Amino acid sequence: MRDAPGQQSDVAADMSQRNLELVREAYTCWQAGDYDSLLDFFLATSCPDVELYSRFGALAGEPYRGHDGVRAWLTEIQENFEHFEPWLDEARDAGEGRVVALGGIHFRARESGVDMAERMGWVQEFRDGRLSRMMFYGSPGEALEAVGLDE
Repeated sequence: MRDAPGQQSDVAADMSQRNLELVREAYTCWQAGDYDSLLDFFLATSCPDVELYSRFGALAGEPYRGHDGVRAWLTEIQENFEHFEPWLDEARDAGEGRVVALGGIHFRARESGVDMAERMGWVQEFRDGRLSRMMFYGSPGEALEAVGLDE
């Protein structure tokens, strides 16, 4: 049986909206500052083979992979920062199951005590309604460029 005209695009629009909601919900969890709840959220909403390409992973040359990688990533954040709070200014659907998140991070390094705020961008890819890959970019413009969108 074939889908009615427009039905398939309605499903895609629903998935895009759900992906945007998941991204916004993740930033809300970050702002709450409860790492146990944040870990539960990431494990519940990410694929078992999720890949996180963060700056920490870049130092080792590898992304964080799978749910164990999510745990390691969050542990490293807690070990290296007294305060680490990403903020979201905007989330945009980038098509093909991707969301571009534009915002930044306020943080205080544990060792040096240095406080900083940095603008950043993230591209989050979803598969079957779950996070499959998250890539970190040094600016919102870089994240937009990575998915072919303009500022």
